[in-house]
Amino acid sequence: MSRRLTAVVAAVVGLGLTIPATAAAAPSNILYVDATGVSCSDTDGGSAALPFCTAWAAARVVNPGQTIRITGHAGEMQLERSGTPDAPIIVEGAGDDDGLGGPTLGDNTPLFVVGSHDVVLRNLHIPVSNGRWAVIGSNTSRVTFDHNTFEGDAAGGGGLFLVHNDQLTFTRNAIDDYRREHILSHGDKNGVFAGNVFGGSGGMGFSLELGTDIAVTGNTFVGQCGQAVNITGASPGVHVENNLISQLHGSTTAQCPAGPAAAVKVDAAAAPGVTADYNLVHPDGGIDPYVWADKNYADAATLTAATGQGAHDLNSDPQLGNGNTLTEGSPAIDSADAAAPGELDTDINGSHRVDDPTIANGSNGFHDRGAYEFLDSVTADDVTVSATQAPVGGNVTVSGNLTSAWNLPFTCDIDFGDGQSTTASPCQATHSYATPGTYSIRTKAHNSGGISKNHTNTVRVVPDNGSLTPSIAATSTGALTVETAIGTGNDPWNITSTTVDFGDGTGAVSQNSHTYAKPGTYTITATVTDAGGDKGTAATTFTTEGTNFTPYGPVRLLDSRAVGTRIPAGGGVRLKVGGNGTIPADVKAVALNLTVANANGSGHVTAYAEGTPQPDTSNVNYVAGQTVPNMTITPVGANGYVDLHNVGGDIDLIADVTGYFTVGGANSYSPVTPRRLLDTRATGNPLLGGHTLSLDVGDVSAVSLNVTVTNPAAAGFVTAFPSGGAIPAASNLNFTAGQTVANAVIVPVGADGKISFYANANTDLIVDLSGRFSTHGTAVYVPVTPVRQVDTRTSGGPIPGHSTKSYDLTKGIARLAPAACKAIVLNATVTNTTGDGYLTVFSGSTPPNTSNLNWTAGRTVPNLVLAQVQSGPNAVAPESFYASATTDLVVDVSGYFSA
Repeated sequence: MSRRLTAVVAAVVGLGLTIPATAAAAPSNILYVDATGVSCSDTDGGSAALPFCTAWAAARVVNPGQTIRITGHAGEMQLERSGTPDAPIIVEGAGDDDGLGGPTLGDNTPLFVVGSHDVVLRNLHIPVSNGRWAVIGSNTSRVTFDHNTFEGDAAGGGGLFLVHNDQLTFTRNAIDDYRREHILSHGDKNGVFAGNVFGGSGGMGFSLELGTDIAVTGNTFVGQCGQAVNITGASPGVHVENNLISQLHGSTTAQCPAGPAAAVKVDAAAAPGVTADYNLVHPDGGIDPYVWADKNYADAATLTAATGQGAHDLNSDPQLGNGNTLTEGSPAIDSADAAAPGELDTDINGSHRVDDPTIANGSNGFHDRGAYEFLDSVTADDVTVSATQAPVGGNVTVSGNLTSAWNLPFTCDIDFGDGQSTTASPCQATHSYATPGTYSIRTKAHNSGGISKNHTNTVRVVPDNGSLTPSIAATSTGALTVETAIGTGNDPWNITSTTVDFGDGTGAVSQNSHTYAKPGTYTITATVTDAGGDKGTAATTFTTEGTNFTPYGPVRLLDSRAVGTRIPAGGGVRLKVGGNGTIPADVKAVALNLTVANANGSGHVTAYAEGTPQPDTSNVNYVAGQTVPNMTITPVGANGYVDLHNVGGDIDLIADVTGYFTVGGANSYSPVTPRRLLDTRATGNPLLGGHTLSLDVGDVSAVSLNVTVTNPAAAGFVTAFPSGGAIPAASNLNFTAGQTVANAVIVPVGADGKISFYANANTDLIVDLSGRFSTHGTAVYVPVTPVRQVDTRTSGGPIPGHSTKSYDLTKGIARLAPAACKAIVLNATVTNTTGDGYLTVFSGSTPPNTSNLNWTAGRTVPNLVLAQVQSGPNAVAPESFYASATTDLVVDVSGYFSA
């Protein structure tokens, strides 16, 4: 025995402890200790309401069968009282801050157990500082340390110093970071040290001197600088089995100042009484892992050959994972001796030993070496209930989708929350409830591979007095997009599935919103299924806001001159569109060229859908004696009529239709950056009076243009019409000699892909393209109630000559999807003009070489524009207006084209 050990043993054996007079023990079987509470007492304490302040005070009065429960910082403890085999004294920690001692204890050892018997110490946290021992146990019998945590510090302290103890059991404990021995046992007998984890240290793991009948079994040693197991002196009946040892053999001097050491060392005096086998000793660092009877052995094979020891030892990488647990494929799995002295049925976490079916078992059972048992792992872990709401008496089924890496079946213990429970394998059971309420269904799923998983599901039980009666409502949220809202009535079951068939052949889906590929009227059907197996359907009809274009004519629908009825000031005309000719009754908007003639005063005409409020907008502006046309795309009322309201003097009014918009139309719109198709000034070949000029515009159904006449030789008109057809009794532009005037034109395209222009007087002609209508177009039309978006006379001031102003034209347009907007239909009017000029409407940074309006000083001039929009992902870019001369600007919007 070393001098140091001899001195410590003498000090412990000779302890002359003076125990103060004890107070009467508290009558409860539990004595509470907590110095962190509001109040505590070492004289009258012990109850949960008034605990002892220190564990030492509780230890003075504890009696057999009582438990000292430490719920907070407890200080140091000296225990000399004893229990009986049938009524042991229990010292246990409880809560997150449980345990004896703390990081600032001073110079004293946290725990002394001296002369006691029949004591259990469990779930305690025992740190030590200042180089002391954490625990000193002397002359005890039948004392058990189970599932405790022992921590050292850098000051060089030790773990447990145990002297002359009988039947001491030390299991499932974690011991870490001591600079001396983790456990120093001297003269102990009939003891078991099993299932513990010895963490990193500058000293030894387990050191035994002169022990008798001691089992050192199934421990994990990781990171000791000294020996993991060191046995000296005559020690009969000592067994070292099933341990897993992975040391710091190659550590630096800073980690291990004394240098590396053998993992297992048994001196010559101890060797005859020691049996070592089934250990996994990792030979890391070049140091011989074994010293037996003072001789070094490089591996288990040479040790066995020379001594017969370690016949089933392994010298391989244990393949440890986080927390020093075993990982899949570790050689420690299923290779221990299940019959080894002291071997536990559970590991340090309380998990039972399990057989890994993917690995062949060792020669004696399927226990794993070391303190950790490698368990099965979950690959699918889900427990569901068939209903989250059910009526009284309705069957609710609990089902587990549970699989494991080892493919072992699961058993489920199911508590239905109403006092009823069952055990099911496979994991499925059906139950009904007798009383309304909310119940928690608790399921514990477990298998023979060591998996145990808890699940909680909730079911609400309601009276059985309702039924599944689905309903459906559809709301437009964009040009071709619908959002459905589905009701289920007073159904006592929760809904398990809802599908919607949007009626366009795409099939039933689970989402509530949908975007159609083309405009139309669709029957939307919802199918609802509840957890009770009931199914119901509901249907509604939905018509898209988006429409497509059908070319028509041009055909004259109105000419007040022909009937001799002028339109008075403040009067108007109800113009029948839907059902007129072959125009369908469900028409949504119409392309009209309106012409005011023979005006006897100044004013304007407003076109809008009958049945809607008259908007504060205008379409055609005129002065006395003027003949002025303007193109419109006007919403049509539900009754098929358009109202044309006159403000100003008496006028004649002409309306020519060139196409219409319905959900059944075939042609969508493709806007283009405005570009010039024709300028007869550049070619020197004006359009001659009484003649026709044709332009090839390609394989489309109609085109949107801005047509300008300039330098006319006499008063007259221009008509645009499909190539190959007769010149219609309609007009698009009216002019006087020398006048420059522009108008938007939507014109059907002939079968040869051309459009024609007829003039009754010589004139130059300029044609700018703004878009095409075709069966392969990219945007559909959404008419809106006309709204005034810009009026510089009341806000912002006029546009200066040779400058550009930009405006957001989307204000008040319901459900306009910014990213989807491709073009805006607007009526632009210039007024208070100060000089001759022109206006160009564009989207982007640079005006194109085109124009939309032309005027002479002092004139008020309107024109329709199908203005292309360059939109970003989250917003519509503002529309820009370039004026070559200073002018006020009025902009009215009547619809938009959406992707």
